Amino acid sequence: MKDKRNQKLVIDSKLLEHVASLAKITVNEGEVKKYVVQLEEIIEYFRQLDKIDTLNIIPTYQVIDNTTNVLREDVIESSLSQKEALAQAKRTHKGYFLVEGVLNER
Repeated sequence: MKDKRNQKLVIDSKLLEHVASLAKITVNEGEVKKYVVQLEEIIEYFRQLDKIDTLNIIPTYQVIDNTTNVLREDVIESSLSQKEALAQAKRTHKGYFLVEGVLNER
């Protein structure tokens, strides 16, 4: 089950069901078979990437050298007063927007 660089990680139904239970996901037998195959293909792709020699490759933390911040500086500008901001609201209460609850119990 564990990949210790030289050991092959085996994705089987037992491992998939364990991961599904950790994620609180219910999977049926057909899905287990399907996902085992898909995960094995993904792991095989990573095994191919592991074979690539990256010893002399410089890490690319920033892919473009000598970058500068292209965002504008924060500038304090005038904005709506509280009264103007609330002017179009259907309902307000003590200077705040009043909306219907979205997390009501069912």
